[in-house]
Amino acid sequence: MNESDKDRIWAIYEWIMENEEEGKKEYPDIHKHLTEVIDRISPYQEIQIIKSIISHFPNWINTINKLLPKARKNKIEEYYEIVYLMLHQKYPDKIVKLEIKKQKPFIEEMIHFLKKEYSKVEEKKKGFNWTSNKDELPLIFKKLKDNKLINKDETLERFIKIFNNKEISLSDKTQWMSQKNLLAYFIDQLLVKEKIPITTNLWATGKICFTGANNLAQLKENYLNNNSALPKNSHIIDSLF
Repeated sequence: MNESDKDRIWAIYEWIMENEEEGKKEYPDIHKHLTEVIDRISPYQEIQIIKSIISHFPNWINTINKLLPKARKNKIEEYYEIVYLMLHQKYPDKIVKLEIKKQKPFIEEMIHFLKKEYSKVEEKKKGFNWTSNKDELPLIFKKLKDNKLINKDETLERFIKIFNNKEISLSDKTQWMSQKNLLAYFIDQLLVKEKIPITTNLWATGKICFTGANNLAQLKENYLNNNSALPKNSHIIDSLF
């Protein structure tokens, strides 16, 4: 395999990771291989990935500094999601947990740096405008958290902020932990259940408020066209309203 072919395969891998449902249909063999690789990653390999991300951070800084403002903003968002998830995701193996604890000061410094750089280029935009009963939000927050759809460290105050029609910064975003098509379903149901104005720019606002909220319109289209219909665990979302 030449370098051009390798680059193409990696590009497909990255696209599948961002568009899982579509990737499963368009590239079933590659999707299957990628899933198998991820499933068999050992604790040792997870630790090496963590160390690799930390050691490559100076290269990320160089990349950021070479980009124009709009591209820089997008790249910082991408790096922030990787680092934030690395710190906060649930690791089943004790040795990986110990490694994260050991590296936590470095990871937190990386997050702080990315937030600082992002503040130089971000154009703050408003989150959702919750027009229904405000007392519903704490209940929705609790159910999302209990079902592990959002990060366990999210606070009610931060969650409510994204529904208060206020400007949202990178650090204000809610960390969605479940599959992305379920996030698309959740955001769509906000409109269906008349919790937000019908004039809301749904997917753009979703991207402002949640991490990893890319291609949500396409993900909705995918599950609507899927024979199995709604996303897995859609009943949890239905129970929120």
